[in-house]
Amino acid sequence: MKKTVYFTRHGETAGNVQDLVQDPNIPLSEKGIRQARLVADRFLTLSVDLVLSSDYPRAVETAEIIAAQCSVPHEQHLYFRERRGAKEVVGKPRLDPEVQRIYKEMQKHKDDAEWRYSDEENFYDLIARAKQALAFLEALPGTTIVVVTHAIFLKHILSMIWSEKVTPEEFQNFRTTFRIENTGIATCILDSEHTIHTGWQIITWNDHAHLADPVVGKDAS
Repeated sequence: MKKTVYFTRHGETAGNVQDLVQDPNIPLSEKGIRQARLVADRFLTLSVDLVLSSDYPRAVETAEIIAAQCSVPHEQHLYFRERRGAKEVVGKPRLDPEVQRIYKEMQKHKDDAEWRYSDEENFYDLIARAKQALAFLEALPGTTIVVVTHAIFLKHILSMIWSEKVTPEEFQNFRTTFRIENTGIATCILDSEHTIHTGWQIITWNDHAHLADPVVGKDAS
C-alpha cells in the first residue's frame, strides 16, 4: 500500500499577524485567501483524490479553495483541529504576561498525562489524536490526499511519524525547531512495504515555494 498525503497549514489570519492564541472561529485574512489560491494552483499539477480539513473556518476556507481548483471533494473531520487551548488564554496575545505565566505552569506539568490547567488538550491528548488521525488516513481510499490543518497539531502528527514514543521534551524541541508557514506543505508517504517504523516517511517540510510572489509572500518567513 502506498499513499501520499500533503499536510498543508491553512492560510494566514488576523490572529496570526497579531500573534494571538487563536479562537477557533477566526477566518482567513485577505492575504490568507490569496495564499490559499496560490497553494491550490500547486496542487493542480497532482492527481488529488480528496481534500480533508478541520472544521475551523480558516482551514475550511483554505480547503474549499483547493478542492474547487482541483475539482475534488472536500470533507471536514474533527481529527485535524488545532490544539484546544485553555479558556484562560484563547484570544489573548501569546506574549501577554498572564498567558506566559499559564504556559510556564503547564510546562512544569508536561510529563503528567493527567494534569491540565483547565479545559485544554495536553501533550498526551494530542498525541492520542495524532495516532487516530494517521490511522484514519491509512484506512481512506485514494492514493493522493491533501489535509488542511494547523501548525501545532501538524507538528504533533509529524513528531509521531518521527517516533511513536516521542516525549514531551522531544516534542518541545521539535516544535520550536521546525517552523511551518501559512500554506506550507509537509509531504508524507505511507509505504508499509518499504519502511521499518510506522510505515510513514516525511519527504518534505514547510514547502512554501508558491509564496515566492513578491506581494503575497514577501513577509512569509
